[in-house]
Formats: sequence, structure tokens, C-alpha cells
Amino acid sequence: DLYQNGTYNKWIEKVLTHPNEIRQIYKEVSGSEKPDDWYPLQVICEKCGKVGTTKVTGIKGDKVTYKCMPDMVSWAQGCGHEGEINPYDGRSKLPWKVEWAVKWSGLPVTIEGSGKDHNAAGGSHDISVRICKEILEMPVPYNIPYEFFLTGGAKMSSSKGEGATAKAIGELLPPEILRFLMIQKHPKRPIEFNPEGSTVPVLFDQHDKASEQYFASEPEIPDHGRLFHYSQISDAKPVKHYLPRFTRVIFFLQMPHMDAEKEIAEIKGSKLTVEDKEEVAMRIKYGKKWLDSYAPEDFVF
Repeated sequence: DLYQNGTYNKWIEKVLTHPNEIRQIYKEVSGSEKPDDWYPLQVICEKCGKVGTTKVTGIKGDKVTYKCMPDMVSWAQGCGHEGEINPYDGRSKLPWKVEWAVKWSGLPVTIEGSGKDHNAAGGSHDISVRICKEILEMPVPYNIPYEFFLTGGAKMSSSKGEGATAKAIGELLPPEILRFLMIQKHPKRPIEFNPEGSTVPVLFDQHDKASEQYFASEPEIPDHGRLFHYSQISDAKPVKHYLPRFTRVIFFLQMPHMDAEKEIAEIKGSKLTVEDKEEVAMRIKYGKKWLDSYAPEDFVF
């Protein structure tokens, strides 16, 4: 964690020395007026452990004074404790627009996309850019505004909403397949993904075809093959191995008397390699998730 390992420490210190300037940035960019006693930081209450209910009230050397407010937010009640605490090494949390700028500086980040809603005039990105430049005095990453990720026609939510959540999609697809899905479209075009239809099996097939083109065409790799290349999560060069069709894996999973690995080896026509077995195990894992939660009737029997 970037708070706990100290990566953010020096940036938190810098933010705490410029509360007035940060308040002014919020006002100028978005029209949001923070009270004169507002600090861009919340700490973890030493008594109740809450962070969303605390209010920093001042700075004393390397510590901040704070109060855990009983009625500051509607979704939690603070315990009323007042104290002082060193805010570093994971004992505090920045407001996310400030945190975004700190993340750019602390990692550092050189390129990062963000949704079109964050890039609206006077939005989150504009505030973080000003903080990054004027308070942290660091370069701003190259920005790539992107369209929404739609699930069943609804915008995907990071927590809840009409569409599937980001967490649910992340658990449904292996990282390489999810990256393959994301990079197929231009950033300024929305990605439509419906896990309840045949999208997942088709996506695996598209990925596997791109893999074939990648390995068959080296060193002159066509665009579709390059999608496979950039979907890899490891920096190591991809190793060619057998990719069983996702639909076959789904079939074998519903046949209790069949050993999926053995059946796939027969289809391949030779013994499975270590890489083959890892791929089979991965597809079995995600195949079970899809069958249990999203597979339409024509895939279930």
C-alpha cells in the first residue's frame, strides 16, 4: 500500500503546508468552496478506527490534531475522540482528487487514461492537474480521456449501479482476456460488454485467434496479432502453447464423468505441456465462474 510503505509521506507533508492554496484550486476550478478550517487530509481515529468521520483541526510539528466528528457524514457516526497523531505511514487518507495528483507524483505516473466524466471542464482531472503542477510541482501524466465501459447498456460502476461492477468483471475474466477486451476499441469509443450473453466465449475465441496470428507472423505481426501481444500482463515474451476453446471447457465442466484435462489432451493430439496445463486450469477456473453466474440457457445443460 502506497500509504503504509511511506511512498506518499513527503507528498502528504507538502499538501499539509498548502491547505489555503488547495482550497483556492477547488474554488477556481469547480466552484467548490471549502471552509477556512478545512485541511486536505483525514486521519484514522485512534479510538474507533474510522477515517471518514475525522476532521484535521491543526498542525503541530510532525503531527496533526483532529477530532472524530459524531455527525459529519450521514453514513457513519464518529466517536467524538480528540487527539493528535503522526499522519504518515498509513495513518491518514487524502481526498481522492488530491490523492490522484499525489499518486502521479509518488509512483511516478507518466501516462494515464481517465473517463470522460472526470475530464469534463471543471472536473476531477482539472483539479488534480492544478494540484500536481502548482502544489507538488511535478509533471502531469499524458492524459487519454476514454469513453464508458458499458455492461448490458448501463455504465459499469466501481461499486454499485444498474450495470455489472468493475469488481465483478475483474473476477469473471482473466487479466489477459480483460486487457484484450479493453484494447480492441479506440479509447474514445465505448466498450459494450454483456457477460450474460455469448460475449465471454466469443471473446476467448477472438483472443485465441489473435494468438495464432501473433505466433504465425513473427516478426511482422499484423494488427490483430499485436492485440495479443499488448494483452499480456508479463514483460516476458509469450510462450506458444495450446489454447483449448472456452466452449469445449464449458462442455467438459458439465460432464462429471469426463476429465477435462485428459479430454483436452486428446483433442490436442499430444501430451499437455506445463504451460498447456496452466492454461487449462485457468480456463476451468473462469469457466466455472461464468457458468455459475452468467451463462445463458443454450450453454447450460
